[in-house]
Amino acid sequence: MARHDDFNLTVPELRALRDAATAALIAIDARLIDVERRLAAIESSGRPEPRPSNGLIWMNTAQASKFVGKHPTTLLKALEAGELHGHQPVPRGRWAIHVDCLDAWVRHEPCPRHG
Repeated sequence: MARHDDFNLTVPELRALRDAATAALIAIDARLIDVERRLAAIESSGRPEPRPSNGLIWMNTAQASKFVGKHPTTLLKALEAGELHGHQPVPRGRWAIHVDCLDAWVRHEPCPRHG
């Protein structure tokens, strides 16, 4: 059987390669549609995912600001005003923010950890 010059494959092998690539693209497209649907649902709700993808439960202000899409200064002001609960072990030190407190603050709900 003749081989195609560019790929050194026979016509049936090229067809099989095309079919496999098409199936892979269809699977990727279906996954992309699912990801876009989930992302749209999260964005329209105005709420972050229940847990950060990195698995952290406690975050510093930089991590928390990326998680909720707010500027770190906004979080610091909320922490200092008591609107957002966090732990600052050393005065003027770093804050530690629990993801549940952060989630409640974003949703404008009472913090489940502090009542």
